[in-house]
Amino acid sequence: MWLEYDAIGAAPPYEVYGAILLRLRNAGLLGQILISQDACAYIVGNDGTAERQHRFDRLHRSFLPYLRSIGFSESDIRALLIDNPARALARPSAMCR
Repeated sequence: MWLEYDAIGAAPPYEVYGAILLRLRNAGLLGQILISQDACAYIVGNDGTAERQHRFDRLHRSFLPYLRSIGFSESDIRALLIDNPARALARPSAMCR
């Protein structure tokens, strides 16, 4: 089973994601977590106005340094960015349940 956290950089703040990811890592569940940014140029609100969002480098430019600052190792980050997505995509039927 996978748990994905999306729209990192939009809302909630990094501290919320960081606390959640720390709890999951400390519980031995980091190998089941996927993260993504999803926000790029803008989001159109219900009132039709466009709110500028973050560029695609937001995850790498600021969220990963934040994770390092709260104790995530390079191995932890590799799991989140490379190892976990590779395993999830290698078993597409597991994602469709």
